[in-house]
Amino acid sequence: MSAHHIDITSSSKPSELLIGMLSHSSAGLLKALFRSIQRLLTSAGTLESVHNLTETQLPQSIKLIIQNKAIFGYQIYSLAINMMSTLIHSEPTSLATLQEAGLPEALYDAIDSGIEPAFDVIAAIPSALGALCLNNARSNSTG
Repeated sequence: MSAHHIDITSSSKPSELLIGMLSHSSAGLLKALFRSIQRLLTSAGTLESVHNLTETQLPQSIKLIIQNKAIFGYQIYSLAINMMSTLIHSEPTSLATLQEAGLPEALYDAIDSGIEPAFDVIAAIPSALGALCLNNARSNSTG
C-alpha cells in the first residue's frame, strides 16, 4: 500500500474504528486534510488555488466519499459536502467541473438514500443545495 492510499475496505481491529469503517488514524488524517483545504479555500486571494484544486482528483475524491458515506462516516461525509459547497461559493465557475465529475448527482442520490441524524450532515446539506441552486440560477440568467 502506498503512503497516499487509504484502505476503505476494512480496519485491522474493530476497536480501532471511529465512525464508519475507517480506523481512527485514517479518519483523523482525512479530517485534518479536509479542514486544511477548507481554510485555504476561505482565505483571501486563493482564486487560483481553487481553480487548481478543481483540476486535481479532489472532485473525484469528494464524490467517492459522498457515494460511500457509510464507509467514511458522517463526520468526513459532512466535510466532503462542505468542501463541495465551499468550492462552488469560492469560484462559481468551478460548478461546471464539479458537474462533469458527477458531484451534484452523487449528493442528490446520497440525500435520496436518507439523511444521517447527525448535526454536521444536517447543517451541511442546505449550504450545498444553496450553492448548487444559486449557481444554476446565475448560469441560467446569463445564458
